[in-house]
Amino acid sequence: MAGTIGVVGLGNMGGGMAANLLKAGFSVAVYDVRPEAAEPLIAAGARRAESLRDLAAACDTALVMVLNFAQVREVVLGADGLAAALAPGSTVIVSSTIAPDEARSLAAPLAGRGLRCLDAPVTGGKSGAEAGTLSIMVGGDREVFDAHQAMLAAMAANIYYCGPLGAGETAKMCNQLMAGVTLMATAECLTLAAAAGMDRRLLYEIITHGAGDCWMFRHRGARLVAGDDEVTSRLDIWPKDLGIVLDTADKLHLPLLLATAARQWAVMGVAAGHGADDDTAVARVMEQFAGVEVKAE
Repeated sequence: MAGTIGVVGLGNMGGGMAANLLKAGFSVAVYDVRPEAAEPLIAAGARRAESLRDLAAACDTALVMVLNFAQVREVVLGADGLAAALAPGSTVIVSSTIAPDEARSLAAPLAGRGLRCLDAPVTGGKSGAEAGTLSIMVGGDREVFDAHQAMLAAMAANIYYCGPLGAGETAKMCNQLMAGVTLMATAECLTLAAAAGMDRRLLYEIITHGAGDCWMFRHRGARLVAGDDEVTSRLDIWPKDLGIVLDTADKLHLPLLLATAARQWAVMGVAAGHGADDDTAVARVMEQFAGVEVKAE
């Protein structure tokens, strides 16, 4: 087994990823700004780090799964961040969804401290993180990727090497365009069905056996029809993630009309107070416009 792996950020994704590293026999240290988030992992055998520096001193690979680039930058490069305490030759793996150029911006300051870096965003949601069936898209030096494949395999069913640093985030960005557009299309479809008096359970059966079928409709559509509002992925990630898509497209002078519309639905949902709700809550906004309820009777 490799040396100790430090995991920063123990929310819906990071907690499950850390748990699967433990199950695979890795030595794991964990840190989260919410100490209670670490408790299940401590009970399973992880070491509690009292600070980022404490975690960095205990590990030779640090996996970062926090919300956005501002948090990544503070965790990795802040005055009390990982880079200040990791030993030369250690690796920082950023699994947060950030822009490709943001991932690339970490290379020089980390290399200046003798540290290696991979960007390794994931897809598969909370259930995939818990089951160890994520898909991981990796950017960085090939030999660094090769050295960490066993670790990545403990958390994922599919691992893709995408190219230089930032390439993993490029793949994730494209995935989020598809996921965000089909999430909003799922909510629109079921709202339309409700407004037209269509049986939503019957429509779900029809679409999942037709050309309109997709991952988001199967998973989010089923939960909307059932009225299941458990938070598995917050709505407020979508303005950020689709913002990355659109910012990158602007730099490439590329119009993305569907992504623009999908982000506006997400922004409206957050503005309506649903940011901390499950991302299916975007349907609540659509229901208000239509005067209907998507949940099947």
